[in-house]
Amino acid sequence: MVNPWRRIYDHPQSRDPFEHGIPDFALYVDIEPTNACNMDCLFCVRRQMKRPVGYMELGLFEKICRQLKKYGCKGVRFLRWGEPLLNKNIFRMIKIAKGYGFLTHLTTNGLLLADNAISELISSKLDSINISMQGLNEREYNSLRGTDKYPQLEKNITRFCFLKKRASSVSPFVCLAVTLTDETKKDLDSFTGRWKGVVDGFSVGYTWFSRLKDKRRVNAWLKRAKPLPHYFRCIEVMCKLSIDWDGRVSPCCLDYDRQLTLGNAGKDDLLDLWRSPKLKSVRALLARKGQDSVELCSGCELNYDFRGKTD
Repeated sequence: MVNPWRRIYDHPQSRDPFEHGIPDFALYVDIEPTNACNMDCLFCVRRQMKRPVGYMELGLFEKICRQLKKYGCKGVRFLRWGEPLLNKNIFRMIKIAKGYGFLTHLTTNGLLLADNAISELISSKLDSINISMQGLNEREYNSLRGTDKYPQLEKNITRFCFLKKRASSVSPFVCLAVTLTDETKKDLDSFTGRWKGVVDGFSVGYTWFSRLKDKRRVNAWLKRAKPLPHYFRCIEVMCKLSIDWDGRVSPCCLDYDRQLTLGNAGKDDLLDLWRSPKLKSVRALLARKGQDSVELCSGCELNYDFRGKTD
């Protein structure tokens, strides 16, 4: 089975906008249903986030979708700095987005995937889902996630795939997303062997610690973290936008505290923001590898070519 999102991820302007040109509008948009979360992971910046916690309202979401459709956006991903399933309207949001013809994706930590949530996601025709897991075994997962819920997560993943199969549904594409520190290829092969045939694909990247201002609680993990490879030009600002729960728009998916805000989708025209002088200047700066002059971009892991490959 092929992830339907490959249609967007493999688009020439998504893979290499420097060669094929910046699209007339964002190819896809990351939308934050909420920045609330049911976990407190060691590696997450939510503990240092200063902006208010809230939930996107359906009226705002519909307004965003109308603009995205008007300007030719191809897909909507439900993610960013919280657990999307905490928004009580998330299933309606997915159905609304599908009604506009968008490809849809959701990233979750998986702990809220009870049977009713799984059934809603399957019936909504969600196109793909990433279930995030850090570490390749229960001990490392529990340490990085600050929880003892690994058995529950395993059960939820297995149950999701079982109910999807029982419903004879091809969607969503179920991707198990895992991040590593210094684990070996043998460790990773053992992990993927455990889940191969259960999930549809894997996304493998590294666990990030550089964004944390207070690294004391991850000292043990810092000793295991791999050094960053060489820098390459950021493509994130070239092909998509990110929208917070209250409508604030940023060109950066890692902008957790609004350092690069372009405007607000509730009041501003998204095409104007896409073409704004501020975004053009950020693109130009990053294109010439001037990331160190932007606090948010300096040391950003997404500007390095170890990014995990998603099936």
